[in-house]
Amino acid sequence: MESDAPLYALASYVSALRKPKERFGNTSKARQVAGVRFNRQYPIGQFICDFVSGSRRLVVEIDGGQHGRPDDKVYDKRRTEFLNAQGYRVIRFWNSDVLDNIEDVLKRIEQVLADMPSPNPSRRREGGLWSRGPKGRDESC
Repeated sequence: MESDAPLYALASYVSALRKPKERFGNTSKARQVAGVRFNRQYPIGQFICDFVSGSRRLVVEIDGGQHGRPDDKVYDKRRTEFLNAQGYRVIRFWNSDVLDNIEDVLKRIEQVLADMPSPNPSRRREGGLWSRGPKGRDESC
């Protein structure tokens, strides 16, 4: 008779991986991160990202210890380069940061969002469809 120990170990491992993501997900679901909505397990190209704000082009990755291994670092670097090329900014946090220090994680995300360009720039541009002519000039000519 085979032991169920490997199955229980895998279930425990998967559960441990989910906890930080669930904790961040519960916070981001309620738009508690600078009023921005994040989607969980969002596909971009061939990658599934942990959390994505499509409107702000921000990817939040929550990584476990396996991301510290050399092969995984190379993979993460290639993935980040791909996401950057698609117009997304990627920020990463360790599981332990999310579990032990969620307030600082949220502050860091808010700082990143504040430093990013507005997703809805003004439409008033010189020479654009919505621009006004110079003051005092008759535009009917």
